[in-house]
Amino acid sequence: MCALCARSSALTSVCVCACCRALLCRGYGVRALQRIKAGQFILEYVGEVIDSKELSRRMEAARSTAQHSYYIMELEGNSDHLYIDARTKGGIARLINSSCNPNCETQKWHDASSGEPRVGIFARRDIEPGEVGVMPT
Repeated sequence: MCALCARSSALTSVCVCACCRALLCRGYGVRALQRIKAGQFILEYVGEVIDSKELSRRMEAARSTAQHSYYIMELEGNSDHLYIDARTKGGIARLINSSCNPNCETQKWHDASSGEPRVGIFARRDIEPGEVGVMPT
């Protein structure tokens, strides 16, 4: 259980913390509940898998309504130019912030039963309890 937000996830070793700090106003983030070893799977980045045409349509709709939070991850190395839109059907992985000094990374694989692309978040180094997870900028 996270001492800052008193929330936890039964399925993973992370919790969502709504920790808005004065002046920095960092908003949401993902904190480790326990020590996570380098290379360990943390959680999956989930959402709707969409193509570039649908991405353009959604981004235009977001701009027209002044939405500023985009939880979109590109599925790199795919010829179909697919993306994961985690805005409405996403999990807590969308709240992992970015940094020039990341402690997490993404790894892509394909689901054996459906063939659909999936993205996992893994620890790049050991992550201590209470530490915020961050991915490459």
